[in-house]
Amino acid sequence: MKLAVAVLSSILLACSVTTANPVNPSATTDVESNTFPTHNPNGIGISGLDTLPNIIKDLLKEYVKIDYDRNQQKIPHRFTKHQYIDQQNLVKLLGRKIKVLEYKLRENGGSPEYDGEIQKAKFDLEIQKSKLADLGRRYHECESRYNYFKIRLQAINELLDIGNV
Repeated sequence: MKLAVAVLSSILLACSVTTANPVNPSATTDVESNTFPTHNPNGIGISGLDTLPNIIKDLLKEYVKIDYDRNQQKIPHRFTKHQYIDQQNLVKLLGRKIKVLEYKLRENGGSPEYDGEIQKAKFDLEIQKSKLADLGRRYHECESRYNYFKIRLQAINELLDIGNV
């Protein structure tokens, strides 16, 4: 940031120095001279600067579009990631619940009460594992698209930084 400020300051300084006409003290008739800078038609103005090459313009347009797409992808990416993590935790919790129920079943000598709960928990665990697999696919698809946009933006940044366009 400091570098950008320094560069802009030096450009402004160079423009202000080069666009002002020198004052000839003997040519002034007033005792007080006008210190306001006068317009120099030969000075450098915005129209005198070279326009950006078309390839740079195209890269900037592509950058804006891809940056927009990446920002649009952030929301489903984060949402799916949190759903996936929550589902992983639920599957782990159900696995622990089954182990606790199996332990209680052994402790009570094969009680049918725990046997039914274990079967129900195992069935629920299979359903939740299926949901986890589906969420995993969706999360990895979102992550892949999001990373694609990030990589494209990095590539465009490198092209613009290097100037090898």
